[in-house]
Amino acid sequence: LIYCGNMRSDESHFIGDTHLDPQLFIVVSGEVDFHLDDHMFKGKAGDIFISNFWEPHAFRKTTPELNFIVVTFSLFSIGSGMPFSDFDWLLFMKQPASARKAEFAGEDKENILLLAQKIIKLETEQSPGFQSMLWLTIHEILYHINLKYISKHKVSLKKRTDTQLFPALELIRLNPDREIPLDE
Repeated sequence: LIYCGNMRSDESHFIGDTHLDPQLFIVVSGEVDFHLDDHMFKGKAGDIFISNFWEPHAFRKTTPELNFIVVTFSLFSIGSGMPFSDFDWLLFMKQPASARKAEFAGEDKENILLLAQKIIKLETEQSPGFQSMLWLTIHEILYHINLKYISKHKVSLKKRTDTQLFPALELIRLNPDREIPLDE
């Protein structure tokens, strides 16, 4: 689910929610206060925030106009392009909320903003194959976020193994009111 938003009103109250699926919040233009769990961040064009599953998050514009993109994605669809799974697509999401703001500068920022514009164009035009192109573009953004995190924090990039949990998570999601035994 992709939402391309534009706020021009004089309102500056926080808008937020909590839900299962993770979200990317991309600032395209303007500035924003972003509340993520117990942390408050300032954001500007090219900054990206990632909310995790069931994590409270909210934003408010701090400039007269704010353009943004919100990408809500299923945990099961991230990096699902097998056999191309030698990258830990969820690395950035595994970090504490205090570390889930991605700031870019220079050429990297320009690339992120170009990718954001590509998302807006794809979502607006919805030409044949647009959903596949959205999937690729979102993964390109996740790739940049993770590379930035890896270089900043000097962590090693290990092959993703989180997919082993997906069948169990899907069983829980489909049976929210049922106690599921361990042998299932």
